Amino acid sequence: MDTTALMQSLVLTVVGMLVVFVFMGLLILVVKLFLAIAFRFFPDAEEKEAVPAAAKTAQADEQVAAAIAAAMQAGRQK
Repeated sequence: MDTTALMQSLVLTVVGMLVVFVFMGLLILVVKLFLAIAFRFFPDAEEKEAVPAAAKTAQADEQVAAAIAAAMQAGRQK
């Protein structure tokens, strides 16, 4: 087997892996930089509604129960 071809393939493999590793590292840094910029200049909007979720679901449950009762009452009258 030719040792020069084996050495060239080994060097090519190592160089290719280093290029991919450096590219991925730079990609991670750029994404983190963009996220930092985005969060600094475009913060999440704060929720303005102060009604707790439990009150919303209780009210919705009452409305569903009222609708079912009305439908059952209308079915009995026919």
